[in-house]
Amino acid sequence: MHEITGSLYELETGIKYAPLYMYCPFFYVRSINKELLLLQDNILDYIKLVINKDYYFITWVNHFDNPLSSKYHTEEFEDGIIIYGYNDDEQVFNCAGFIDGKYTLFTFNYNDINLSIIHDSEENLYSKNITLIKFDSSFSYALCREDLIWSIEDYLLSQDRSKRFFLIIDKKYWYGLDYYDKVKEQYVSSFKDMRLLHNLVDQKEMMSNRLEYLYRNNILDLENYAMLNTENELMKNKLILLRNKTIKNNMKDVKVWPEKDMNKFLIDMDDIKEKDRKFCEKFLKLLR
Repeated sequence: MHEITGSLYELETGIKYAPLYMYCPFFYVRSINKELLLLQDNILDYIKLVINKDYYFITWVNHFDNPLSSKYHTEEFEDGIIIYGYNDDEQVFNCAGFIDGKYTLFTFNYNDINLSIIHDSEENLYSKNITLIKFDSSFSYALCREDLIWSIEDYLLSQDRSKRFFLIIDKKYWYGLDYYDKVKEQYVSSFKDMRLLHNLVDQKEMMSNRLEYLYRNNILDLENYAMLNTENELMKNKLILLRNKTIKNNMKDVKVWPEKDMNKFLIDMDDIKEKDRKFCEKFLKLLR
C-alpha cells in the first residue's frame, strides 16, 4: 500500500496472499506458510535464528494469548506483528504492532508468543503467511530520468501504462490522483480508516526525499528545489491534519462525522488533489 511500490493501493486490494514488501526494491523478502514454521522442533529458536541473520520476522498472532491486549483470554483476534529482536536474559521478544487499536513497541515473553503463534483462529489464508524481510545491502540506485517522467505522467493520468502490477488479476487498484477520490468515497460510505490518508502522507514524505536527491545530484537547482519542496510540505502538513483528525474521531468512536466536518474534509481533499496536480505539472516541466 506504500508509495515505494509505485502506487497507492486501496485497502481492499489483495495480491493472492503475497506480501506487498516484495515490490520494494531494497528489501530482500521471503514468505513461507505457517504450517512450515510449525514443523520446527522449536519455533522460538527458529525466530531467533532468522533475527540473527538480520531478518525482520512478520507473523500473525492471536491476541487471546497476549497479556497486553484487552482481548487476553476473552476474545479470539489475530493481527500482524513484526518481531525485530530478543533478550534471552529477560525471556522476551521485541515486537511492533497494534494493541487495542494503537500501534506500539512492546515485549512479548517467550511462552505467550509461542502460544499466540500456534493458537490459529483466523481463516484468512493471508494470515497463514510468515514473511521474512531484510534490507538488501547489494541494492544500488541509479536514476533513470525517463522512468521518473513516465511515472509522474502516469500519476497525473491515474493509469499504469507500465503494467508493473500485472500480477493483480483479480482485484482493482487505485493509482495516482484518482486515489484522492477513492479516499473521499470511502470516508462518505463507511468507516474512516486513517491508513488511507497515511498512505498519502507517506507518499509526500518520500517525495521530499526524492526532491532532495535530485537537488544533491544537480538535476534541480536550489530555487526550483525550494519551490517544489515548499509545495510538497504544504500538502503533507494538510494531510497530517486530516489524518490526525481521523485518529482523534476514531479514538472517540465517532462513527458519523458532523456534516460541517465531513464537508470540510471533502473540500480539503479536493484542494490537496488540485495542489498535487499543479505540483506534478511543474515537476514534469522541470524534468523535461
